Amino acid sequence: AVKRKLGLDYLPGPFDHVAFVVEDCYPVGTSCDFAAYAYINHWLSLFVGANYKYPTVAMHELGHNLNLAHSGGLDGRTYTDHTCLMGNPLWEDDVGRMCFNPVKNFQIAVGGGSWYERQRIINWNSGTAGGTSWSGAVIGVADYANNPDGRPIVLKLETGNDADWFVGFNRATGINSEVVQGGDKVTVYKVMSGDGKGYSTSKLKGALGAGQTMTVGDWRRSGMALRIRVRTIDTGASPGFADLEVTFGPQPTPNPTPNPTPESTPNPTPNPTPNPTPNPTAEPIGSQATPNPTPPPSKEPTKTPTGIPTSAPSPPSTSGDPCGNSVCDAGEDPDTCPDDCLVYSFKTKSNNGNGNAGGQMFTVRAAGPGDVSITSLDVVGKKGGSGECVVYTRPGDWAGHELGDGGWELVFDRYVDVEKNVATNLGDLDREVVVPAGSARAFYVWCKK
Repeated sequence: AVKRKLGLDYLPGPFDHVAFVVEDCYPVGTSCDFAAYAYINHWLSLFVGANYKYPTVAMHELGHNLNLAHSGGLDGRTYTDHTCLMGNPLWEDDVGRMCFNPVKNFQIAVGGGSWYERQRIINWNSGTAGGTSWSGAVIGVADYANNPDGRPIVLKLETGNDADWFVGFNRATGINSEVVQGGDKVTVYKVMSGDGKGYSTSKLKGALGAGQTMTVGDWRRSGMALRIRVRTIDTGASPGFADLEVTFGPQPTPNPTPNPTPESTPNPTPNPTPNPTPNPTAEPIGSQATPNPTPPPSKEPTKTPTGIPTSAPSPPSTSGDPCGNSVCDAGEDPDTCPDDCLVYSFKTKSNNGNGNAGGQMFTVRAAGPGDVSITSLDVVGKKGGSGECVVYTRPGDWAGHELGDGGWELVFDRYVDVEKNVATNLGDLDREVVVPAGSARAFYVWCKK
């Protein structure tokens, strides 16, 4: 019918993309549980009812036609990256000035051979030995045409495998002025496969303001951390930009001590004094003693030593049995020392229709007189296998920060082999998380399994 109406022998004919709009699901009145769909890397998309008129819905489906996959958010779910059109951020007919995230922009430029110039992309390879760094300014894709200095729009961080990381400046202006999440912040993403060149899900990993740092531990399985620091953000400039510094492992001393003077003093005294005193002093002073000679030592020790110490002596150390010192020391566990090693468990509840859990948020309060140090966590898998686990933390309570990414710091992001219904230790966090006495700290833990 469409071909007859348009007078075409085939579709898409002279068009790059064709969208079908149907009045309802069929049979009419039934629920089809979707607003639209599109074929991947294809020309066809379909919209149900009035959904065709929502700009971000239309661009989301067009993204699928361009071979773009979905983008997940900080909670690990599929559609919750609301910095990007591939995360289903808006559902309105008069709002929709948003763009794709840096992962998708990279794919369009490199994988799709589009108008997007490759020189606007920086590929940075940190190596695996540490001591490397990159620094510079990046601009947002909304300022693509306003870039007299040729600054990059995408910074790609090579991992040595096909799951690379991407960094960009989510400038909220022009065609991106109505972005829902992370506006005017530096946003960090990870692609799950394909080096970002083909169809693959991306995940939002962080949104950083000026002065904030994100740490990715065990970068490239080196045992060293990669840090992304936002030095400044200037939205008053044209174009606005974010100045970044990315460091991997310990950095060399910026100003080492200079080399010593290579030569000695140029003109030392060439010869000793030519005529030393020919004779010593005629007569030493033999009949006069030093006016105040050192007195001879006491011939006898003090007769009565101090009999009682001024305070009680330190108790002898406990050799291998520090149980009861309020610290869960190495070699102790909840079975051998329950007073020091407390166990708390949290059960995650399914919070969406397909039974996937959205992770667990909890708060640790240091109620005692000492600080609380957290170096690792255990998780219990809903099913066994290898999957990604992430841990975020922030000062204070988690309540009120469930939907925002501000203040959350990533302290763990690795694939972990978990067993069903068995506690699995994640291994060391990227850094020790200390909760000072009398304060609280929130944690968010999510695992694929």
